Amino acid sequence: MASGNVEIESKFWVSDLASIESKLRELGAEVVETRAFESNIRFDTPDSGFTRERKVVRLRKYHDNRLTFKGPGKVVDGAMTRVEIETVVEDHENTRLILAELGLVERAVYEKYRAMSNYKGSLITLDELPYGYFVEIEGESAAAITAIALELGLQPERAIPASYQGIFEQLRERSGLKADNLTFEEVDPADADLHSLGFQQADQPR
Repeated sequence: MASGNVEIESKFWVSDLASIESKLRELGAEVVETRAFESNIRFDTPDSGFTRERKVVRLRKYHDNRLTFKGPGKVVDGAMTRVEIETVVEDHENTRLILAELGLVERAVYEKYRAMSNYKGSLITLDELPYGYFVEIEGESAAAITAIALELGLQPERAIPASYQGIFEQLRERSGLKADNLTFEEVDPADADLHSLGFQQADQPR
C-alpha cells in the first residue's frame, strides 16, 4: 500500500470475482476484511465546489465508519495517484450531522459489496457494484500494481482511470442511465453496460 497520505491504485473491471478470489488464496494472500455490504455518502459544497476542484469528501459505512478526503487525481504510469486522508469515526450518524452543520450537502449515495486482502504489501479489494465486478489494487508504486495484476491474470493496460462514482456519471451522461444514485435498488445492470463507455474486462483475452 502507498505510504503516508498518498493513494496509488488501479481499478479493473472483470467478468468474475470468484476466480480472482481463488487465485488470491493460491498465492497466499491474507484476508483483511470478509465480504460485506458498504454504503457511501459523498458530500459537496452547495455550489458543487468540491466537484469542480475534483476533490472528494466521503463518509463510509463498512466494517467500521470512515471519513475520507481525496484530492484531485492524476494518472502516473497507468495508476491513479492522489492525496488521501482517512480516519475512523465512531458514530456514523453524528458525523453525518456534523458535516451538514458545517454547510456541506449530500451529493451522492453509492453502494457495493467488498472483500479485502493483503498481498505483497498491496491492498486488493474485490468489489461488486450495481453495474459490475471490479478488482482494485492499491500499492506502493504503479510497477508493483502492474506485477500483481499480471499474477492475477489481469491485463494492466485495461485499468480504468476513474472512480466508481465517475463511471456512474459517465453512464448517466453517455448512456442515458436514469438512476440518481449508484445503489442496487436504483440501477438496473441491463441499463449499465460499461462496454458502451469503451471499457474492456481485464480478465478477458485480447
